[in-house]
Amino acid sequence: MQTGLSLPSLAIGILMLGGSCATPPARIAETPSGRPEVTISAVDLDKVGNEIVNEMQNVGYLLEDQSSNVLFFTREMEGGQAVAAQLLIGNSYSTTPKAEVRFTLSKGASVVRVVAHASMSTQMAFGQTNRQDMKGNNYWFNDIQGLLMRIKSRLEPTPDPAIPAEPAAATDAASPRR
Repeated sequence: MQTGLSLPSLAIGILMLGGSCATPPARIAETPSGRPEVTISAVDLDKVGNEIVNEMQNVGYLLEDQSSNVLFFTREMEGGQAVAAQLLIGNSYSTTPKAEVRFTLSKGASVVRVVAHASMSTQMAFGQTNRQDMKGNNYWFNDIQGLLMRIKSRLEPTPDPAIPAEPAAATDAASPRR
């Protein structure tokens, strides 16, 4: 006769206890999609895509798949993060969990919109993949949103302070009469 807690029950209990002690951080931005995203003015898709690849490589992600509008990155999780993820979505027979981030880029009239979808996944013993969407995780949201905001600040043209701004359009009351 087996008594006590099963491993998944224990993991859920630990996650609940740990989560109840700390308040998650507030999101650093509110976005239309509820996911990390930015809109960058006056640039092309390739330039934005290259910046995303560079930033993601700097934080240890591997570019797994790429098309003209999608960049997909993975990174094997390590340490406590990997243990917690494996308890949540895997088991002792599954592969080490991976962090996954998919960026979707779309070109508008004069802007590029980038939306990120974050998840974690593991492959189970018989080949099926378990995946957990991280949309509600504010830690992941803030990390990815911060990365996108850094890219935006580098790519968007900034006004030159030496060049005066265009004057506001004259109103009827202020315009000279002829």
